[in-house]
Amino acid sequence: FGSILGNLGSFPRCVPLWVGARGVEFDWRHLQMGLDSNISLVRHVAAAALLWASGRHDLPSPLRLPLGGLLAAAAYEGFLVG
Repeated sequence: FGSILGNLGSFPRCVPLWVGARGVEFDWRHLQMGLDSNISLVRHVAAAALLWASGRHDLPSPLRLPLGGLLAAAAYEGFLVG
């Protein structure tokens, strides 16, 4: 259910790419929005990989604390940055 809500949250950013980018003239705004969407995708994949790694039972003990810190930073990124 959370992945559906996450995808719906990024949907309004994709609509101008589909509608506005079909025109003849080039606008830097569409390129910037595409790059922002790709960066957001990489962040989501990295957060999913951190979550997967945190559930591993064979994870060495020295890596648990840094992994937990990165996972907490990924979860509260919007609060920490903005």
